[in-house]
Amino acid sequence: MDGGILVMGAGNPLMRDDGAGVLAVRALMAESWPEGVEFEDAGTFTQDFFHLLDRYSGVLILDVARFGGAPGEVRVLDGKDILAGSGPRVSLHELDLAESLRLARELGAPPRLRLVVMEPGDTGFGLEPTPEIRAALPRMIEAARGELRRLLDAGQP
Repeated sequence: MDGGILVMGAGNPLMRDDGAGVLAVRALMAESWPEGVEFEDAGTFTQDFFHLLDRYSGVLILDVARFGGAPGEVRVLDGKDILAGSGPRVSLHELDLAESLRLARELGAPPRLRLVVMEPGDTGFGLEPTPEIRAALPRMIEAARGELRRLLDAGQP
């Protein structure tokens, strides 16, 4: 583990609300953060995610997930929620996060993992998110800032 923090925005901006994680990570990229914080527009990444886990002490994922909330509802989850099966049941991407975490745990100590997810509305083809998601995007970004600060604070000696 190198000790840095990775912030990943997942999603497909060509599919309306599915791009919320990517839009959020792009907004955070434009801000000033301490050295050691890296940002990645991950698109619709797959199970290859576990190969990244040993490089960082903390990972923050921004994505959409169907958890039965209203479109635009934001939730913050811990990686332990995913391993315990209490996280979102349906990802809109091929990311098998629980399996990636199990693999990382078998290979060594996985990083602290936090997720900020938003319930999508329309994930059909289109370049613009729905009004509900546009209105909720600042809440997602603010939740992500808070989680990133927590990861940074947890990494301090």
